[in-house]
Amino acid sequence: MKKPFMVLLLYILLCLCPSLTQAQSLYTVKVLPSPKDGTGRTLQFSITGDTQGKVAYLGCSFYPSKYSNKLKEGYHDIVQVSNSFTRSWEIPEKFYEGSFEIAVWGDKVAKSRCGRKDCFLCGKFGFHLERMLDFCSGTLLPTNPVTLQVSTFPGDGYVTVTVNGATQNGGGYLGVSFYPKDCKDLLKEGKFDCRRVYSSFSEIWTVPGKYKGGRYEIALWNRKINKGDCRIKSCFWCQKLGYHLWWLLFLKSGVIM
Repeated sequence: MKKPFMVLLLYILLCLCPSLTQAQSLYTVKVLPSPKDGTGRTLQFSITGDTQGKVAYLGCSFYPSKYSNKLKEGYHDIVQVSNSFTRSWEIPEKFYEGSFEIAVWGDKVAKSRCGRKDCFLCGKFGFHLERMLDFCSGTLLPTNPVTLQVSTFPGDGYVTVTVNGATQNGGGYLGVSFYPKDCKDLLKEGKFDCRRVYSSFSEIWTVPGKYKGGRYEIALWNRKINKGDCRIKSCFWCQKLGYHLWWLLFLKSGVIM
């Protein structure tokens, strides 16, 4: 049940981040076998996006499938981007079946202005990033290239959330969570749904207007385990929804605008 807990923890961390603002754009992430490696265990990771004319900072982290220290054993890179951009990385074999985290940030804070004691990013790069604009994460598997594009449209007393995506692994389970602004209790105030999707999909949700300014989490999972088949003691997702989702393939979160 580690993956669902990670998603819940991620949302809490994002809620606690005072610099978080509305997402500025949509991004497409691809994980493919490297053309340099016929075995497919060396990966080519690429991200394409558009900052809509603004300067932003793209922070990328890649992690092995097993590690004891996320900061030291992960590979971290930060690049400045603006307008339309594409960035690619060759990922060594040790990261195969690991994970990635991609975040787009609005502000770069120099080490001299950083008030954080032992700031890892300032120690490594000489600066850290603030004001997160967008975030996504997923697994480093060439058989699971996934794209998710999320659009929100406010209406009269409601907000329409549209999710377009594609996956080359035969599909999966699209789990969505919507939280109102200033959410105090994630499980009680959140709105949750799960839909089976296939290689190419477009799904639409309509949520009440009180969710405008809140957050969404859209995740593609490999498996759906019903309550009757769950072997996890006191699984709160199964208790609430009658199922839980397993093996996260891709996650995207943002603001319900």
